[in-house]
Amino acid sequence: MKSIFIGHFRPSKEEFSQLWEDSIFAVDANVLLNFYRYSPAARQELEKALIAIKDRVYIPHQAAKEFLKNRLSVTAGQANEYDKSIKLINKLLSTLSSKDRHPFLPDSDLPKFVSYSSDLISILTTQKDVLLQNFIEDEILDFIETLFSGKTGNPFDTEKLTEIEKEGKEHYQRKIPPSYKDSKKDESDDPYRIC
Repeated sequence: MKSIFIGHFRPSKEEFSQLWEDSIFAVDANVLLNFYRYSPAARQELEKALIAIKDRVYIPHQAAKEFLKNRLSVTAGQANEYDKSIKLINKLLSTLSSKDRHPFLPDSDLPKFVSYSSDLISILTTQKDVLLQNFIEDEILDFIETLFSGKTGNPFDTEKLTEIEKEGKEHYQRKIPPSYKDSKKDESDDPYRIC
C-alpha cells in the first residue's frame, strides 16, 4: 500500500536522512521573492539555509523567469507597506490629539506619544530608503545569481510547451492538482503561466 500511496505515509528516519543527503532542492519563485519581503534577520536565515545546500539547489526556468518578472513589483509593494504604516501612525496621532472627541490623550501624555510617533515615522522612512537603495544596488539579485549560476533550467522547446499548455488547460478545466487554483491568482500575458 505505502509504495502505491507514498504521499500519505510519513518517511522513516532513515528515509528522511537519505532524502536530506541526496535530494536536489528545486526552488520556486516565491522562495526567492521572499528575500525582498523578509526582515534582514529572516533574510539572513534563508541565505544560510540555501548556502548550506548550495551544491544541491536548482531553479527551473519558469521559476527563474517569474522571479525576475516579479521582483520589481514585490519591492515596490514592500516600499508601499512603509507608506501605509506611516499613514496609520499619522491617523492615530491625529485621532488621539483631538480635544473635542474621544478617544484623546491627556495633555501630560500627548507630547510623549507625539515624540514617539515622530521617532517611529523617522525609523520607517529610513528603512524604506534602505530598502529602495538596496534595490538599486540589489545585493539580493547578486546573491541569487551567484547561487544559481549553472543551476538554472533551460526553457522547453515550442513543441514541449504546447504539450504542457494543453495538459495545464485540462487540469484547470477539470480542477486537477497541481496548480489548478493558480488560475485565480493573476492574469498574465504569458500563455504558459498555467503550465
